[in-house]
Amino acid sequence: IRSEHYELPVTLVKAYLGTGFLDMDYAHLFITKNNALAIENLQFRSGMIMENGYWLENYEKSSNFMLDLYYPFANFEVYWGTLLINQDISKAKLRYPSQLSNLSRYKEEINQQMFKISSRFLNLGVRFESVSLQESGSSLSLERDLWHLMISRSFALNNHQASFCWEYLLVDKPPLFAPNLSKKKNSIASAEYFWTAEPLSFSSSFSIGNGNKYRSLSEMKYSFNPVLSTSLFYLKSEQRPVTNLIYFPAKEVLEQALVEDVHISLRFNDRLFDTILRFGGDRVSQHYNLMGEGVTEIILIQGDTLYVESAPISEERKAIYLQIDHTNTLRIDNLDFSFNLGGKIYPESEMEMFYQPQYYLYSGLDVRYNLRHNNALTVGLANNFASRFLGELRNEKPKTNLIDAFFRISISDLFDIQADFKNLTNETVLFGYPIAGMHVNASLRWFFYN
Repeated sequence: IRSEHYELPVTLVKAYLGTGFLDMDYAHLFITKNNALAIENLQFRSGMIMENGYWLENYEKSSNFMLDLYYPFANFEVYWGTLLINQDISKAKLRYPSQLSNLSRYKEEINQQMFKISSRFLNLGVRFESVSLQESGSSLSLERDLWHLMISRSFALNNHQASFCWEYLLVDKPPLFAPNLSKKKNSIASAEYFWTAEPLSFSSSFSIGNGNKYRSLSEMKYSFNPVLSTSLFYLKSEQRPVTNLIYFPAKEVLEQALVEDVHISLRFNDRLFDTILRFGGDRVSQHYNLMGEGVTEIILIQGDTLYVESAPISEERKAIYLQIDHTNTLRIDNLDFSFNLGGKIYPESEMEMFYQPQYYLYSGLDVRYNLRHNNALTVGLANNFASRFLGELRNEKPKTNLIDAFFRISISDLFDIQADFKNLTNETVLFGYPIAGMHVNASLRWFFYN
């Protein structure tokens, strides 16, 4: 449930407009207002996103709308929101990916209504959501409704903070469009805890439910000084569904995955630079399980070829990794230089590591020339490189070497005109997904206060 508040007396309008090759057109419009409808403290937010063009391998279009209302009473706050989604997109961009083919386009319609009451003692929320999915050029049409109830409570005492949450989800047709829900009635409990006593701090979160699927995260940090800090340990463990498989009527395939990440990190942070070094290990354990009685085979997809596998299938991969993320800013006279560099490397990884390239490297450089009255000219160059890797069902994802550039004219801090030169290396895929070849886009950003 969205809960950001806007308390300024002026109305804020934000517009992001763009066009380019391959009919890549979009308009993102947002308006935020306090004291709406002449009612003091009534906060109003609305937005619309309209897009069309060849964003992945298909021609796509969307028209999405959201509206939020928030009002603070003396002892509690009330929030109501609605979200309407209507779009024709490829499976890879669906809001709720299902066991459906990556090769087709789908019409997705979502109607979501949310209501929340918050107080010092308790938070109560309810959400209703209706989802409809229709495959283009096919009679395959799937629908589902979801009711989501939430109760939460937060506590704070000296340097201790804690919160607890219980959620109940009722879905009519699992696991379609709700692959993380294994049954019609689902209950999830979660808790978070944070403690600090300089220079030490500790945070932990844990959630469990829905067939004992869980997620846990714990971290202990030590700050040597304002510039240098380190994570004494970081442990993340998660059991979750991964939904990259195809769905056929009467044959539903659910892929379970246990994902663990354990690492230590060292961070150097200053006004001009921010560098994080991480050393850790990943473990991914997968299990493909057949859903449905009397079915003994799974039909899966690899490229354009269908084949049959026996159920169940279990696999496990372990690997250590080294990761660095660095940003640096430097000002010389009227020039601002912003540089970023980073990547993730699995030094001893097998090429069969699931969902992760053995090498992923990125870099970028922006140069901004500052003019009078907060005007500026900016040019930038960015590169992303990823080695080949194996995705779902050992499907090979080729390596990627992507280079982008842009030129921006800033008129004050509220108005930008930008030209983007995308995919200068003319790559055809990015992390296994088809992308458009070399092309040029133009965009505009405008913030208006009234």
